[in-house]
Amino acid sequence: MCDSIWSAEYPHVSIGMTMFHELMHMTTGVTDYKPTPRSPAIYDTNKLFKLAIDKPDKARLSAKNYTLFAMESGMNKDDFMKYSEGRSIIDMTC
Repeated sequence: MCDSIWSAEYPHVSIGMTMFHELMHMTTGVTDYKPTPRSPAIYDTNKLFKLAIDKPDKARLSAKNYTLFAMESGMNKDDFMKYSEGRSIIDMTC
């Protein structure tokens, strides 16, 4: 990693979640979800939440979804809402 990642511009929790995301790629079979092989990866929380509802088998293979699960399981609600774009995976009414 570059030294600049440790600047105040990047909150440490964001760095940790990025590292967790990348570790998921290195240690499991998860990828970044792409609707088609040529389309860009989807990282948008709302789109991935909808994917989990519509195609849970595809969502299960997304590193971002594992990261969101880790965040919601380990953070208090205020921090989770701050760093996750406000989408709960536990309560679909949020």
